[in-house]
Amino acid sequence: MRAHKIDVQLNTDAPEPPLTIEAKEALYRIGLEAIQNTIKHASATRIELSLRTENGYVWLEVKDNGQGFDPAAKFSGHFGLQSMRERAEQFEGLFKIESKPNNGTVVRVRMPVNGD
Repeated sequence: MRAHKIDVQLNTDAPEPPLTIEAKEALYRIGLEAIQNTIKHASATRIELSLRTENGYVWLEVKDNGQGFDPAAKFSGHFGLQSMRERAEQFEGLFKIESKPNNGTVVRVRMPVNGD
């Protein structure tokens, strides 16, 4: 992220989450969209990525120190947040976004691990 002058910190407890390949791809796409949104809109200088497995779930968190926004606001022609939510829900996951103007943004996703 050097080109964007954003410091990235990665925290993970396992090299690969115990998910189906389809769920892994969805989680990857959600994380990518969250990072792209930070680059495009947040004016952030730091992103913290966290991936962990806990109590039968895989958790992804993407947190930035950017300008934040009102998550309840509607952004005409922008479907990224809705797309992230739909990807998580497709795998019985939970999608949550927390943000306030001038206070950064946190995207959290929880997906159940494989049942097998």
